Amino acid sequence: MKMESRTSFVNRVLGLTLGSTQGKYSYCNDQTKQVLFSLNSNNKDRDLILSPKWSSKSYAHSLKHIDKIRYQGYELLIFRTKTKKDSLGNTVADGFEPYIEKRYLVIDGDEYRASPFEISYENHEKIFREEIIKSSGVSSEERQKRLNAAAATPNKRTVSIVVYDRNPDVVAEVLYRANGCCENCLNLAPFNRKSDGSPYLEVHHRTPLADGGDDTVANAIALCPNCHRAAHYG
Repeated sequence: MKMESRTSFVNRVLGLTLGSTQGKYSYCNDQTKQVLFSLNSNNKDRDLILSPKWSSKSYAHSLKHIDKIRYQGYELLIFRTKTKKDSLGNTVADGFEPYIEKRYLVIDGDEYRASPFEISYENHEKIFREEIIKSSGVSSEERQKRLNAAAATPNKRTVSIVVYDRNPDVVAEVLYRANGCCENCLNLAPFNRKSDGSPYLEVHHRTPLADGGDDTVANAIALCPNCHRAAHYG
């Protein structure tokens, strides 16, 4: 049985009629709002789909597709390809896997990655914060232009969360020690819990558990919500 060509595969899965797919990193169907990127399995960075270190013409072409994913809600799909060097040292196609996979766009400066949909909550929040910082660096007019073209309904994705089996005695003892006052700003808790009327304070680990900190009273402090946020993001 003859193997399907790359061009035939891209045309079939996206519903296109391209004459050739060589020299391009991505393909788009505006009717179905889907963008298909080739992901080179030879790269050490297995999720990298676009870099300015590659062909400038193809990079500029694919940036338009990136914008459609970011601002118009287009779906990101990938298929895996392989490349090799020919006798002249040029990089040429060397086969592909005829399967597509839905991915999540991750932006890293001028490079773009297609990460699996199940990512950690922490990485998701980090990525979103970086996007906010990047958005804050452009003019309000540019943001308004993008907002006008953006999809109103956000995409959904699955994130994985690592949880620690914390010792409840540590929390109870730290709250007892605090006696209703934030141990940083020394103000009273801002409100009482509806469930039991106890002062609302949050127990924070001075050295985070994720960084090897101990789940002990000595490594914990009771904070009001403002001070707790400041400890993480201030």
